[in-house]
Amino acid sequence: MLMVPVAKLVEGAWVTVRLIPGIIGLMMAIHRHYDRIVTETADPTPLELKGLRAPLVVVPILRWSKISKKALGLALKLSPDVIALYVDSEEGDCNELQRNWSTLVKAPAERAGLPAPPLVLLKSPYRFVIGPILDYVLDLERENTDRQVAVLIPESGASPTTCFTISAPSG
Repeated sequence: MLMVPVAKLVEGAWVTVRLIPGIIGLMMAIHRHYDRIVTETADPTPLELKGLRAPLVVVPILRWSKISKKALGLALKLSPDVIALYVDSEEGDCNELQRNWSTLVKAPAERAGLPAPPLVLLKSPYRFVIGPILDYVLDLERENTDRQVAVLIPESGASPTTCFTISAPSG
């Protein structure tokens, strides 16, 4: 009766015997981690609405398209302080965007009685886009500690944009 389990352990069942407790231990550690996060982020206090201001909204633009147009429209609904951000790699087409910015964005915004979002051009070697955008947004957040900075990322999926918010430190 003891012969079969010993034979199976020798043939490779020892892997399962050691692996299953390890996986269970890993799952328990992950569960404890999530419990700690819930405890650390719990806040029973009510919503604070004093000093509420519209965020600074940054919209990275790859090129002028229906997607970037929709994202800028949404950004202007969220806040009067919108910045369009274009990262120019050497093969980029920033000159055309810059030339047409007045017609495509500035004039329609002014006709609607909204402040026209400035087009900020960032230079980047090759096609490095994330680093310059992140550096710009973090600098903006450091300069505006009393406001939140929201980054609206236009994308071609089902939803028109994805929004990330960088909160100013409290205190």
